[in-house]
Amino acid sequence: MCDLPALQGVAGGLHQTENGDLLTINELRALACDCSVSRIVLGPDGEIGDVGRRTSVVPTALRRVVIARDRQCTSKGCDRDPRWCDAHYIQHWAGGGNTEPGNLKLLCRYHHSLTHRLEDAERAPPAHT
Repeated sequence: MCDLPALQGVAGGLHQTENGDLLTINELRALACDCSVSRIVLGPDGEIGDVGRRTSVVPTALRRVVIARDRQCTSKGCDRDPRWCDAHYIQHWAGGGNTEPGNLKLLCRYHHSLTHRLEDAERAPPAHT
């Protein structure tokens, strides 16, 4: 469970598993990149105001399109084939990125994880010296 600000990389909100384990913002965003999402809108008193439909982040047919276009991991110098790759959002879906071929690229698991770590490092506050 999480709130929209947590998906957008803003700390301080709700970001935990159904059994109560807390997730860091970085863990949440990495998981959200490859999962299905259900939207639940709560009213001011916690009552359910709306329940959105569950959506696959990258549907199988769209993944096939990205595989046909990219053929392998798109990270420079990497030739991992699609069996080892994820469809990665160029602009994260929580930040308004669309689920369409132009906003997706194949990244092998290593480069996918590395990309998220680098994005997280860019958002991190500067270290105190």
